[in-house]
Amino acid sequence: MLDVARKPGKSASAPAVKDVLNFIAGEYVPAKSGKTFDKHSPVDGALIARVSEAGQAEVNAAVEAARAALDGPWGKLTTAERGELLYALANGINARFDDFLAAEVADTGKPMSLASHIDIPRGAANFKVFADTIKNVSTEFFEMATPDGAGGKNPAIVFADCDLDAALEGTMRSCLANCGQVCLGTERVYVERPLFDTFVAALKERTEKLKLGRP
Repeated sequence: MLDVARKPGKSASAPAVKDVLNFIAGEYVPAKSGKTFDKHSPVDGALIARVSEAGQAEVNAAVEAARAALDGPWGKLTTAERGELLYALANGINARFDDFLAAEVADTGKPMSLASHIDIPRGAANFKVFADTIKNVSTEFFEMATPDGAGGKNPAIVFADCDLDAALEGTMRSCLANCGQVCLGTERVYVERPLFDTFVAALKERTEKLKLGRP
């Protein structure tokens, strides 16, 4: 992805609108169709970027580039060499921490305090985990059956004898942090029946008091 700043069209104080291009075979390229779509800030709806819309031509070119890399030097790299590249990628993210933070906040509207402590650091750390995994973990995988009705993940279970305030605070955080868009966030809340009405009413009251703010 490439951001090319444009001059604002309305006033000098307006933020520059960026052009976001496709990255294919080591180069930033616009769509051959010339199509773009607008990217608006989730905070205030302002236009922040025009994104090059990838079509069939771009998808085919990307697939061809990936196949060429696999058949070429990349496919011949050793596991250790691939690990070194992943580490270099992680270090590159950390070196441009402020750039990635600004882009993440603009794209998602999430608080800077959250993105700076979770998204960007973990994004870099993930690549190091991947590198260490391919070097140290067997390529075998295991499957196991799950009982019927056991689908889903990340439930919150609230017992009747819990610390109500702590349970409410934890549930609010696990359900609603990052607008609820967390892969390990709570997806279902089970409340023991004697506490159910009290807990739901209190959770509703706290949720209604939430206020959206600027990043």
